[in-house]
Amino acid sequence: MRRVQVAKAGTYKSKPLKLEKFMVGEQGCQSVEKISKKEIRAIAQRLKLPFDEANVRFAKAVINAYLTK
Repeated sequence: MRRVQVAKAGTYKSKPLKLEKFMVGEQGCQSVEKISKKEIRAIAQRLKLPFDEANVRFAKAVINAYLTK
């Protein structure tokens, strides 16, 4: 069993909970780092995938658009 204490009204001060402090909004502290062609080439080489300059440019554009979304 647990003990329970009854407190009188006005004994404790309470503040309203501000949900904004716990939620990440669009203006939050998250920053978007854009990916570079060099990183894309390194990933493709690590995964042993064939690539050319057109594929690298396309992948960079798609990934950066997705990250800024």
